[in-house]
Amino acid sequence: LEGFVLNDDLHLLYLATPIQWLQEENWDSRRWACFYQIWCHSLKERERQIGRHVGLDEGWLQRAKCIKDAQIDMEKARIAKRFRAALILKEVIQETPPLQICDLFEMPASFIGDLEGLQERAASTAGQIALFCERLKSAPYLDALGLWKLEALLRALRDRIGHGVKPELLGLMDIPHVGTRRARLLIRSGLRDMRQVAKVELRCEQN
Repeated sequence: LEGFVLNDDLHLLYLATPIQWLQEENWDSRRWACFYQIWCHSLKERERQIGRHVGLDEGWLQRAKCIKDAQIDMEKARIAKRFRAALILKEVIQETPPLQICDLFEMPASFIGDLEGLQERAASTAGQIALFCERLKSAPYLDALGLWKLEALLRALRDRIGHGVKPELLGLMDIPHVGTRRARLLIRSGLRDMRQVAKVELRCEQN
């Protein structure tokens, strides 16, 4: 897994960010200025390191808020937009409420609909990359690449993006009618997966 930064979810989220979604975003100078402020003042150093790792040019980012649209370097803009989308997805899987995400990235409340679309597409992309890894890992000469581990990480990430939850809730999210809030209550009660919940329900029925 050389080349992957795995001490933070952000790099895998960057890989899962769908390119098609980026093409639907139009950025003006205010949006570039906002993102530069987030880069400078809101990110942890390891998050900025991941940004540099994927090719984000912070010097260019600083200048982008003053560049006219016709002069924008499209490749550098694509990397910056994709990284920002990955930051949004990171808030999603940290269970940050949608309205708070809009505030953090200075987006109108109407962005919540776009956020749901991003979430759905990113989960699908993570699943597709995981499937690709599954098919590749059967090749003996690729076994040393650790694709089995990458596949497992991406499948878990796919489920977290789809449900918008932290890792500890994944074992409960497939239970019918259990959302994030109810799953969090079950966790506090010591129930961490469907099997444990089923045992409690069985004991209640027997009593």
